[in-house]
Amino acid sequence: MKGCGVVSKIGDNIKKRREELNLSQEELAIKMNYKHRSSINKIELGINKFPMYRLEDFAVALQTTVEKLLGYDVNELKSGALYGDIKAVLIDNLRVGKPQDPEFVQHAKKFTCEIVEIVFGKSASKLLDRFDYLNDKGKDKLIERLNELENLNQYKGG
Repeated sequence: MKGCGVVSKIGDNIKKRREELNLSQEELAIKMNYKHRSSINKIELGINKFPMYRLEDFAVALQTTVEKLLGYDVNELKSGALYGDIKAVLIDNLRVGKPQDPEFVQHAKKFTCEIVEIVFGKSASKLLDRFDYLNDKGKDKLIERLNELENLNQYKGG
């Protein structure tokens, strides 16, 4: 049974790009360190859940971008119209994945920062990255200070 929404779109886009590069499923499986080509086949058909933490690896192997594999252009991401789709995929994969696995968490953080940068710009991505280094007390203090700045007219956005 073929998957739906963003996940099946990723599989379709992987297949399309693989074929553009004249790569076999076997060749892509080798590049991705899968034991069998059937893993690629199942991803392309939407049978297996797509491992979102491997999205960037697929983009590199297929010489493309994460956004193109997701099937979105930057303008669609900036519009916010696809927010629900992206959120659903991330939540679904966090439930299926192993959040306690440091490698998984690192991939999830990197992917999130990339999306934040596309939608809000580099400064927001840097802020999120710095926020991650703070302990809970530091995070609370930063939010408190941001709230203070938000109330000052000289710092409000237009």
